[in-house]
Amino acid sequence: MYLLIEAKGNEREKALIRSPINLSLVLDRSGSMSGEPLMYSKKACQFVADQMNVFDLLSLVAFDDQIQTIIPPSKITHKDLIKHRIESIETGGMTNLSGATRSEEQAGRNGQSGHFAIRWPRERRDYG
Repeated sequence: MYLLIEAKGNEREKALIRSPINLSLVLDRSGSMSGEPLMYSKKACQFVADQMNVFDLLSLVAFDDQIQTIIPPSKITHKDLIKHRIESIETGGMTNLSGATRSEEQAGRNGQSGHFAIRWPRERRDYG
């Protein structure tokens, strides 16, 4: 005779609940990102969108010599649409990094209050 007993507690479920986040992504689409670098960067942004839920806010700014808000601060309600907008990003011109950070700061201010960070290899700027 065999007996199988399965028990499922709710403590783990409580541990998985987190506060909503307001995340801003900045994507370099300059000429130096042509090919695989841009492809992998877009895949990373799509992966981030997949990890978010309907309570979170996401914004995305792409930059080269021009700054473009690809996704204004938005709740994650249509992941397929978000991933399609990310996939549509194409390589552009030269790099304007300072314009991208200013644009992203503004995007963060226009969303719900929250906290986000922009990280570059040598600099970290926190906003909240």
